[in-house]
Amino acid sequence: MTLSTAITATTASTSTATHCPACGTWVCDDCGARRHYANRFSSLPQRCPRCASEKGHMQPACHRDGRMADHVESAASLIAAGSTPRYPAAV
Repeated sequence: MTLSTAITATTASTSTATHCPACGTWVCDDCGARRHYANRFSSLPQRCPRCASEKGHMQPACHRDGRMADHVESAASLIAAGSTPRYPAAV
C-alpha cells in the first residue's frame, strides 16, 4: 500500500482498519519472533529480541481512528523531509 492510498483510506473512513505506512510487524527470518508496531523508518536495523538476528521482514500493521491518522501524518512528514523507510510498506 502506498502512502497516498493509506491517506485516502484513512480520510475516507477513520473507523476502518488499514495498513500503516509508519510501522509494521517485524518478523525474524531465523526464529520467527515478532515485534509488533516496529518503526519502518528506524535508523538502525530491527534486532530480534529472542535470537539477536537482524535478518527479518516487515509485515503490515493496522490501526484504527486517531492513531492511524497520526502515523500517516508522521510518515508523510518524514518522507517530505527526505527520509526513506528502512522497511517500506508493501505496495
